[in-house]
Amino acid sequence: LPVDSALERETAELLLAQMTYWARDNGLGVKVQLEKPLFPEILPDGTACHPDFILWLPDRKRILVETMGLADDPDYLASKARTHPRMRQLPGVVALVEHHPGDDAAKLQRMLTAIVARSAKSR
Repeated sequence: LPVDSALERETAELLLAQMTYWARDNGLGVKVQLEKPLFPEILPDGTACHPDFILWLPDRKRILVETMGLADDPDYLASKARTHPRMRQLPGVVALVEHHPGDDAAKLQRMLTAIVARSAKSR
């Protein structure tokens, strides 16, 4: 899986581990696909959105996952504050989740599992 940084690799490893758990019969029994988009998507207003990762749910809904790498850079954070609400407008997006490397991995795992479980129940 091509990634842009060591921080994205950490996020990808967490996502892959969760996908394995979700797919197990004693997990959620839900198969989720991971995509690392190569190209941005364009909103109707012309805004380009390029999520770090997309988790595709069985109903073709999706969770966007953003690796937040430059927590000390105010320009980076301001850019993300503008683009994340726009990304949520992409078709089929049920959630956008930020992964701050160094945060508790279990928190991200619980949050994503709750979203995937809700999606599985609504099918």
